[in-house]
Amino acid sequence: MSDVQRPTGTEKEQSLKRLEEALAQLANVVAAIPVAVAAESVGGGFTPTTQWETVATVTVSRPVGKSAAAVMALASVVVNWSVAGAAAWPVVSARVLVNGTAGPAVPLGQGVSAASTTVSGRASGAAMRASNAAGDGPVVVAVQVAITGWIGDGAQGTASWSGGAPQVAANVVFSS
Repeated sequence: MSDVQRPTGTEKEQSLKRLEEALAQLANVVAAIPVAVAAESVGGGFTPTTQWETVATVTVSRPVGKSAAAVMALASVVVNWSVAGAAAWPVVSARVLVNGTAGPAVPLGQGVSAASTTVSGRASGAAMRASNAAGDGPVVVAVQVAITGWIGDGAQGTASWSGGAPQVAANVVFSS
């Protein structure tokens, strides 16, 4: 064995050095373990407009030392509406944002009934978004709602809104 390859120090010092190296390797393995966090939020009532409005938000804090995040988010929205004196009704859409970046807009399902001069219904549905979120700050997931069009063969009326139960849930897996 050459001098370069020969261990230096006493047997006890060599053992301590090997133990320190093993502990450093173990610390690296522990730091690399992904951390999964799930969170949800329920928003309050809202009145959709033709502009996107945030109706529910959930913020997930990023663990120290984790710079990457894989996000799976699901939002559900329910809103009731009625339109008097019109033969058209609103198309309400929802979209999910992850750290401010919007996913695709999804028109909510329509349940419509007409009685004399009033059309009423319920818009409900879900929107999903999968995203990566690198960085060192929290991951913010939100659901937005807007009127994205009108259906029907008559004039657009002014919709009256009630209810509104937006929810957003996020499952975030953080890694280094």
